[in-house]
Amino acid sequence: MYLFRGAVPLELARNMTLHRLHKWAPFVMLIFLGFHLGWHGSSIWPRIAHLFGLTPGKGMGNIIAKVLQALTIVLGIYGSFFYQIGDRLEMVHLFGVGGRPTLFLFGILHLSMIGLYAILGRYFRIFLQKK
Repeated sequence: MYLFRGAVPLELARNMTLHRLHKWAPFVMLIFLGFHLGWHGSSIWPRIAHLFGLTPGKGMGNIIAKVLQALTIVLGIYGSFFYQIGDRLEMVHLFGVGGRPTLFLFGILHLSMIGLYAILGRYFRIFLQKK
């Protein structure tokens, strides 16, 4: 069941601190990825809008953007609670988090969490620029 079962010595495999770091790091990277995308979103969004033929800030494109943003926020918050991001950041040892979602739900929740943190990163940058 394990690809590299014997690659790591047993003492390291049983080390709880390394286990917690292993479970902590992907979610920290997910948050940093989202913030990074949000920080540079002002240069990314026009390219995406052009790709889909949308005019940012006008008509239907604006409505679609607002609906997608709201949906991303809701699903991102749900995903953050589903995967217990706060406990993971505190390196709390978790047992059986929320069951096993389907691959589709897994992808949607993770993309939504990245989107949520991107939105937060974007507004954080706007906040800092106003100061």
